Amino acid sequence: MTKTRKRNQLSVTAKITIITALITMIGVLATAYFSYLSSRTLIEFPIRVTQTAEAFRIILTDSANHTVDIMSIFITSGWMGDIQSLDVNSTFSDNCYSNPNCIKIIWMPSDKMEWVGLSWQYPANNWGDKPGCNLRGARAISFWAKGENGNENIRVFANRNKKGFSTESGVISLSKDWNNYTVDLQNKDLSNVSNAFGFFAEKKDNPNGVTFYLDSIEFTGISIEQVDCP
Repeated sequence: MTKTRKRNQLSVTAKITIITALITMIGVLATAYFSYLSSRTLIEFPIRVTQTAEAFRIILTDSANHTVDIMSIFITSGWMGDIQSLDVNSTFSDNCYSNPNCIKIIWMPSDKMEWVGLSWQYPANNWGDKPGCNLRGARAISFWAKGENGNENIRVFANRNKKGFSTESGVISLSKDWNNYTVDLQNKDLSNVSNAFGFFAEKKDNPNGVTFYLDSIEFTGISIEQVDCP
């Protein structure tokens, strides 16, 4: 019995030793394997992902920073309504938002008409009868505006013509300080834009007339190289 008990004890001890060795070996192999995976992750994947993310960041930043000055392409030709009482000074230079010039607009309503409007067009006097510019990629129209004293009321629009999309704001009540406004162009068909930007003013909103200023009227998200005009 004593020899049998000792033999069993040795057998149990041997089993424990073998199991311990196996566990240790598995641990070593697992550590080596995960160390290998970790080294691959650290060396390969983050660099590739970082480069991709950086590339997208640069693309998006550059795209967002691209702008096109509307007045460098489109012409002040879409006069509407009480135009005899409308005065537009495109070279005004006193307290503009950006240097050197901005646009000063004065309208004193006459007894004949109770509204006035103006549109920047390409080519001149194009209400949609002729091809306009392809501005695909533009995200918005951004512009700065202020009133002479505050509480001047206007509406603005984009591409108001016989063909294509048309977007028009509600009444904008201007303050006497410069403020930035945007017209969203996303999901719009910008393949044929003839009336890039314009404004309306009405006597009922401005019974004593209106004096206001516009500056930095731009398409955002597009560069001048991307604009295609016939």
